[in-house]
Amino acid sequence: MKTEPTDIITLREKLEEVTFKNNQKIPWIVKLIKSPRSLLALPGSISRKDYNYLYALLNRNRTLQDEAFMSGFCMGNDPKTTLFHIGIFSFFSRYLYPHKYRFGKSDFFFFDLGFAYGKSLPIQFNLIDFSKYKDISLSILRKEFGIDLEDLYGIDYYEAEYINNSQKFHSQYVVRNKPLKNKRRKIFYTTFLKLSSSMCGLVGGATLASNTSISGYGFIFLACSSSQMLIASLLDKDKLLIFYSATIFFCVDLLGIYRWLFN
Repeated sequence: MKTEPTDIITLREKLEEVTFKNNQKIPWIVKLIKSPRSLLALPGSISRKDYNYLYALLNRNRTLQDEAFMSGFCMGNDPKTTLFHIGIFSFFSRYLYPHKYRFGKSDFFFFDLGFAYGKSLPIQFNLIDFSKYKDISLSILRKEFGIDLEDLYGIDYYEAEYINNSQKFHSQYVVRNKPLKNKRRKIFYTTFLKLSSSMCGLVGGATLASNTSISGYGFIFLACSSSQMLIASLLDKDKLLIFYSATIFFCVDLLGIYRWLFN
């Protein structure tokens, strides 16, 4: 295993190394949901400098899997995080992030690992002023904050030899985090359907309200909107929303398509 003399390295010294690795411009869409200055920031948002401090404390490398782990850690560490927030982040990081920052399916494995580890720690790290601790050694800080490097080494995926011999760890992870993975997948689908439903509803309503020769086609978009909302409500098992969206789809949108386009 890779080790370092944490008894003599201070947070400030480690930060210089991490800052050098992280010295790049962050895309605006990433800042939109991750910067604490953004009005649309998700729970777990943290300043760039404090984010680098966490990189140092958690001994992360600079890879896309590390970013996924850190994103999961920050969100899992914030008690305000809900499945809806996870769904929003999953949608943005999977489809809207620039290619260099975009997460693939396998990256969410590390997101779940980070989420579970962040949730297991008693301290909320995005509330800490790390500048007060920058001259203290990493070993002391990790002990104070409850960070165990032995736990982290169990998920040091860049240690190929170790990870190949960690089937037991991976088996335990899959069993322990399967409910979280399933819930994250479910909330991802419902979030995507609701966002798409809103866009289709907006286009359909505007087309219908334009009162032109193509207004009837607005019902097609409205039908797409209500059908997606119906599927999302079925996944959420929201009985009132199921009744509402089904009524709109069958009694309004399909009737509108028949009357305006086929009759």
